[in-house]
Amino acid sequence: MTGKSRAAIIILAVLLLLLAVAGYAGWRHYTYYDLTAAAPGESVGMEIVIPAGAGAPEIADILYEAGIITKTQYFLNYCRAQGLDSRLKAGDYALSPGMMLDDIAAQIAGGRIVNYKLTVPEGFTLAQIGELMTEKGLCTAQEWNEAILQEWDYPWLAGSPAGERHLEGYLYPETYLYVNDSDVYDLIDMMLAQFQAVWEQELAAEAAAQGMSVHEAVTIAALIERERMNEEECRTISGVIHNRLERGMLLQIDASVLY
Repeated sequence: MTGKSRAAIIILAVLLLLLAVAGYAGWRHYTYYDLTAAAPGESVGMEIVIPAGAGAPEIADILYEAGIITKTQYFLNYCRAQGLDSRLKAGDYALSPGMMLDDIAAQIAGGRIVNYKLTVPEGFTLAQIGELMTEKGLCTAQEWNEAILQEWDYPWLAGSPAGERHLEGYLYPETYLYVNDSDVYDLIDMMLAQFQAVWEQELAAEAAAQGMSVHEAVTIAALIERERMNEEECRTISGVIHNRLERGMLLQIDASVLY
């Protein structure tokens, strides 16, 4: 074999190797996906509108723009692999960045559109939230009482009082989106998960700096909420409560009868 023939074989082999690598990279690009949530722990649903006639690529763009998914290609690859890309349905959906990619795809493919919204006003007590939910037909009074007595899987609830006051102050005020097969347990879990997200992102460090537990911080926040007449009074009431606690004094405020 001449030197030129040997060189030609080597060049051909290199080209074949490069083609194989490129082919593998292309295959990986169109088949690989990651099911991890865009924002693990986030629970509040966002209303995402999928317009009529939207195909999988357009839907992926809508989800990415809203922060529901991290990569459009992951969504497209998963839908293609599961045969869902031609089954995605138009409608209004309650989706959260805390949802896994497969859950998001399943909701859109299954047409699980938004049917209802529940707004929990700031300052509502546990009893008032229960009344709101029974008025909306989400549960009966008995179902509500049974639900709030359950042991919920959130470690920070260990410091809360036992019995019917177990969840007092932990059901985070927010507007929650849900579908028609959601029950009282789903909604309570949404509120607790949202409390956890807000606590970890905004409040935990400050509470730790002041040597307060979750329950102590929640109790003081509830006292302030019940006592204040407007936003401007919050700082003053907070200062009074902390000063009296530090001195071992009685709080002597009306809201302390509740908490």
